[in-house]
Amino acid sequence: MQSDNHDWFREIGRDRIPLTDFDAVVMRRDPPLDNEYLTATWLLERAEAAGVRVFNRPRALRDHFEKVAIAEFPQFAPATLISRDVEQLQQFIDEHTDVILKPLDGMGGSQIFRPARRPEPQRDHRDADPRGARTIMAQRYLRKSSLATSAS
Repeated sequence: MQSDNHDWFREIGRDRIPLTDFDAVVMRRDPPLDNEYLTATWLLERAEAAGVRVFNRPRALRDHFEKVAIAEFPQFAPATLISRDVEQLQQFIDEHTDVILKPLDGMGGSQIFRPARRPEPQRDHRDADPRGARTIMAQRYLRKSSLATSAS
């Protein structure tokens, strides 16, 4: 065990080993859900078809995207909208006044945007994506103190 959390392994060499040589394969990869992620799931499907036991089934990884999965449990999540429609997002911001916006393809808190709270309806999510070119998640902002309240 290393005392430094960032120095917990050392690469000592590389070998190319076919997935079919393993008893099982576990897929765990952080987003973003990009072409590399999709390619990995396609390759794992081929390995699965060849008889490899694959945990976190490739199709399930694609079909059950973690950020959208909260839609299955709205009672445990703040008010949420997933959209790329500029007007729809603006209405959500106007209704909830204090929101956060995040891209579905980001990870680790990157690119999360909290529009300035203003009394007039001039807050605008277009600073996060000016063209509406990508789908984003808008959620009502929860202060830390409200998390304990809403959980009880």
